[in-house]
Amino acid sequence: MKTYTIKVPITAIAIVEVTGDFTEEEAIAESIDIATLDDVEESEAHSIVVEGNFFYGKLNKACVEDIFEEED
Repeated sequence: MKTYTIKVPITAIAIVEVTGDFTEEEAIAESIDIATLDDVEESEAHSIVVEGNFFYGKLNKACVEDIFEEED
């Protein structure tokens, strides 16, 4: 009988909210700095993540949703 150690690639989506006077690019940078495993909402294990020009993951690029803007 054999025993194996397996490294399995995973992809995941973490959802965080940032508040401040940020541009979308700055908000993404801030979210990357504060995101933790506790923020992961979706994850998926894969045997391969990218093959040729095909991405098998959950999300390939950060995206921003403006949920609230205070009026002055």
